[in-house]
Amino acid sequence: MVFSFRFFVILFLFFSETLVFGQRENNDLKQTKDTNQNDTLKINELLKSAWGNRRNNPVKSLDDSYLALQLSKKAQNNVKAIESLSYIGVVLRTAEFYDEAIVYFEDILKIAVNLNLSKEIGFAHINMGYTFLLQKKYAQAEKHLKKAASIADSTKNINLQDYSFSYLIKMYYETKRFEEALIWSKKALKPKEKTQNSIRLGVLYESYGDIYTETSNFSKALFNYKKALEIMKNDTFEFYRTTHKIARLFYKQNLTDSAVLYAETVHNRINKLNSSGFKAIDYMNLSIEVSYLLINIYNEMEEFEKIVFYQENILLQKDKIINNKTTNEVIRANMHSRLQEEKNKNFKLEIENQNRERLIEKRRIYETASLLAIVVFAIFTFIFFKEKQKLKENNKILLKQSQELKEVSKTKDKLFTIIAHDLKNPFHALLGFVEIIRESIENDDKEILKNSIDYLAKTVSAGYTLLENLLFWSQTQKGDIQYKPGYFDVKTLLTNTLDLVSTSARQKKITFNTHLAQQNQVFADKNMVQTILRNLITNAIKFSHQKSSITIITEEDENWLKITISDKGLGISEHDTEKIFQVTKNVPTHGTLGEKGTGLGLPLCKEFVEKNKGKIGVNSKVDVGSDFWFTLPLINTQISF
Repeated sequence: MVFSFRFFVILFLFFSETLVFGQRENNDLKQTKDTNQNDTLKINELLKSAWGNRRNNPVKSLDDSYLALQLSKKAQNNVKAIESLSYIGVVLRTAEFYDEAIVYFEDILKIAVNLNLSKEIGFAHINMGYTFLLQKKYAQAEKHLKKAASIADSTKNINLQDYSFSYLIKMYYETKRFEEALIWSKKALKPKEKTQNSIRLGVLYESYGDIYTETSNFSKALFNYKKALEIMKNDTFEFYRTTHKIARLFYKQNLTDSAVLYAETVHNRINKLNSSGFKAIDYMNLSIEVSYLLINIYNEMEEFEKIVFYQENILLQKDKIINNKTTNEVIRANMHSRLQEEKNKNFKLEIENQNRERLIEKRRIYETASLLAIVVFAIFTFIFFKEKQKLKENNKILLKQSQELKEVSKTKDKLFTIIAHDLKNPFHALLGFVEIIRESIENDDKEILKNSIDYLAKTVSAGYTLLENLLFWSQTQKGDIQYKPGYFDVKTLLTNTLDLVSTSARQKKITFNTHLAQQNQVFADKNMVQTILRNLITNAIKFSHQKSSITIITEEDENWLKITISDKGLGISEHDTEKIFQVTKNVPTHGTLGEKGTGLGLPLCKEFVEKNKGKIGVNSKVDVGSDFWFTLPLINTQISF
């Protein structure tokens, strides 16, 4: 494969231009990143100011929150961006911009879900649930608050538990599901105690009091209201609200003196406060409620001067509410204007971001094109070398096949030699012995007759063994022998094999010594193992001297049974031990009494041992003897067949 010089030049110029463009873009991004780091220092200060002004100066709080959000986005600080969005939503909710607040809480939920931030997901659901609760949209409120409670339980986050449980209590109380409200109140007690927030813990006991009041259990209600007062700070709105509830409770029980004491305490304290902002209306409404309670009490006591006093207070508070609402409407108008400005600014930012995204996309296209060019070049190079490698591999395969064909040819020649010569010899011997036997019968020469029959039996056995080995070998080469493994005892098979070769052993006065392991069960093909044993033991007899012994040993070797057949015969040279298992190698095979062999037995043994997942080998020394061994898998081995 040839690549032109022009192709390389074009590729180099294209890649160089891409690098220059990418470097220029990287410098722009680095400069932007440095600016973002400087802006990040202002975020915490802005958020602190926003939270502090959320009730008394909501417009300022909104401005600070928007600026913090803008800087958070520049600094790519997702956590602070979520916090800024949360402050915006809370301020809008306080000013009763409920729909707008929901939009910001939904934005928080999307970001938190993308980043898998469990705590932020939980608080987004809490804020949405509480906003729906303020709108009396109870079904939507319950859905979000229960999701938040579930996240709180799974994450064991105390603050999530505190807020989600508290708003669920409020929702169930407002919908008059008092039993469920009581269940959640009990569940909320532990997390509230852990937060160590006296106001929130006091509000919980106040909720207990509200539930018991509605269910007419006044003693428990009074106990929990008083418990709330002990915990709360005495200059908070929640403290005054709970004190007013105690006064009402005493009034319901006709405990007039106690009711007056608690009611006038609340009236005197809240009228001295100089509250402003959206929270101020809550104090004014509470003052009106206390005044109505005191009017009812003094009406029963016929103290008309005090009745007039509290009626005047009601009128005064209503005037204040009107004035405060007017002020709040101005604030709301300013906030609405600020919202519109922010929407316009967001629209412009969106256009800028789109332009920036286009620029980034352009850079990505250049980088992708460059990478693609490199990949294409690499692919061409890979294909070239792959083809070269493939050609080399094909040459190796052809060489191997050529060698295998040579081996097959040698094997074929060997088999033809055996068939033409070695298989013919036993039949010549048979014919001669038959003639001798006939003459011995005619001459009544019993000794010659007996010897002839012994030699005849030996010749027939040798011929049969040769014929059987030839048959097995040809079947293995064609793949006709089926491997049928099963469990059997080698000891039994060994005994049968020794019986078969006993005649040959007696003629040379050879004895057998066996040392067998306790566990001789194997998982193998029984017929193959019988052929292995017969060939190895027959070979041992053939190469052993007269009046010598053959030792057969079986021993466990981890998951294998090792079988060793040792003789004290002629032995094999180190050079020949490398050839005896190959059918194509000619190794002299004459026994101690001139017995001939074909060279097929040991290659056949090797084939059969390997089919049974085992190994075969020999340790031998000339004029000392040979140890032939092979292994078979035991019954307890975990080998996949």
